[in-house]
Formats: sequence, structure tokens, C-alpha cells
Amino acid sequence: MSRGFGLAGIVAGLIAVQSGAASSAPGQAQLAQAGRANAYSVANKCTYPIRALVHLVDPVRGWRTHGWVSLKPGEKSKGFATRNRYVYFYAESLDGTKVLNDSRDGQRNIRVGEKIYSMGRTNIGPRYRKYTKTFCR
Repeated sequence: MSRGFGLAGIVAGLIAVQSGAASSAPGQAQLAQAGRANAYSVANKCTYPIRALVHLVDPVRGWRTHGWVSLKPGEKSKGFATRNRYVYFYAESLDGTKVLNDSRDGQRNIRVGEKIYSMGRTNIGPRYRKYTKTFCR
């Protein structure tokens, strides 16, 4: 069965972020290259390691939180795809002493396990494109 750009292709394109790194799921690159989905990634421009959460729409299961993505200074995560223009991000230093939440588009409290995180919303607009959320510019 081939993976197209329909709902099955979008589902195949979503990447569950585990162990601090995103896997490169089949179909994800094709979705972004074909302009049929937003391709999101996270970059760390801080001088210290960070970990991040990403809250986005899974076209089958609705809103889902992916993470933690652990990034060393200067690293950028591999991407993941969604058709939604809104994504929520949260990041903190690995030791938890610094919270990095610089949203200008609003916030949302999201429960992850037993803890609630105030995640910043990013709206990249109505057209599909690549987007990198950069912490510590």
C-alpha cells in the first residue's frame, strides 16, 4: 500500500518525538515538499541544553503533545508534519531552572502527565510551509 497525501499520508507523516530526537517517518518529507502540510521543527540557540514539548493536531486523534525533544546548543530537531496552522511550544533548560516561553500569539495550559505547562501558541498563517521555532535567538 503506497502512502499518498490524503489522510493516510498525513498520519504517516506525523512523527512521535521520543528519546529527545525525532524519527524520520516515511511520507513526512514528501508532505512538506509537496506543500501539503506544515513542516515544524525546534532549534536551540541557547548556550545551554534544552528540552521542548510540541502540542499539535493529529488529523485522526485530535490535539496531541509530543516530546520531550532534547537539544544541545546549536541543534535543530528533525521535522514533523501537520496540516494545522497553530502549534503550541514549551521549552526549558534541562535542569528545569529556565523556562523559555516567548509566545506573542497566546498561551494554553496543557497537561502532560501530572504537570500542567503554559505553552506558547505559534500561528504560521494560512499557507503550508516550513517553520522552525527557535529558542534563545
